[in-house]
Amino acid sequence: MLLTDLLFYRSATVSDDASNGGKPSNTVVPPGEVGGLWPHVPRAERTAGSRKWRKEFFKNANDADELFISPMFWLDKPTPGEDWAFFQAGTMTDTQGDLVDAAQKYGCAYLKTDVLAGASSFVVTVEDAELASGNHFIFPNGPGRITDKANPTDVAGNEEFVTVSSTSVAGNDVTINLAEPLVNGYTVAAGARFMSIYQPEDDVRPSLGTITTISAAGAFDDGGYPPILDNIGTPEETFTFTFDDNAGNFTCRTAAGASVGSGNIAANFVPMNSFFSKPLFTIEPGFWTGTWVQDDTLTMPTHPAMVPLWTCRRVPPGCATLPSNVIKLVVDGEGLDE
Repeated sequence: MLLTDLLFYRSATVSDDASNGGKPSNTVVPPGEVGGLWPHVPRAERTAGSRKWRKEFFKNANDADELFISPMFWLDKPTPGEDWAFFQAGTMTDTQGDLVDAAQKYGCAYLKTDVLAGASSFVVTVEDAELASGNHFIFPNGPGRITDKANPTDVAGNEEFVTVSSTSVAGNDVTINLAEPLVNGYTVAAGARFMSIYQPEDDVRPSLGTITTISAAGAFDDGGYPPILDNIGTPEETFTFTFDDNAGNFTCRTAAGASVGSGNIAANFVPMNSFFSKPLFTIEPGFWTGTWVQDDTLTMPTHPAMVPLWTCRRVPPGCATLPSNVIKLVVDGEGLDE
């Protein structure tokens, strides 16, 4: 699996109101592109302050349909500006209006003081008190990463993946207690920092929802002949097959009623995602069992090889300008050829 297989996509709706977010779009967010996801902050906004959310989707776009296993996401550094950022998990369809304050947040902070090899705790200083307590606390128990590398892909420098066992807070200072001692030492001068890690439960690959039918005698064998999904082409969608007659002919439509083609249970059905020129899915003849007659239906939800994430940027009132400000969201994992 190559770095070019790992892509981020915008959400279908990008706004500053409750409709923001929703399903993924087909628009890639190029790494490092100025304004690719986050808009510039004009003077009036810096003066008044703001809180904006942006949703993006990490996609496993490997064309050989390899899995992306054990994904991990983190913010690599606090922003260099006076603003701050954190992120949380999303769903494939949620909007800004659906967000819940109590959702777990993840973020990053610089070390307050140097820490020696063998230490089992250290102190970081968050950029604002909201990140140190309550619903916006960014350091839950669980996986984390401490590093002094300038960039995640650098060879030079140290990094360790650790487990947070507990934390304590004093003002903007958070003491991180570890389940195991550090192997390396880290210094403030080297830019050492600690970040919490979000680990989705599943590997990144397309998947099926629950298939349902309305039929007296029609059935399906998704154990022996599961629908074949495609890393690139399979979308977040619900497809309904409606039988046109008693001879096995059907028409397939999306939840919005758009036709994606017609077929027959005796042949492979391979509708195409026209944007990517890849299959939405493939249904083999062995999938269909029983007896299907006119007006019978089968409904099949599909989910893409994506992970939805929400990032929040808080600009405090009176924030100074910084032309090179950046929010760096990192993904790590392994490719696996089944």
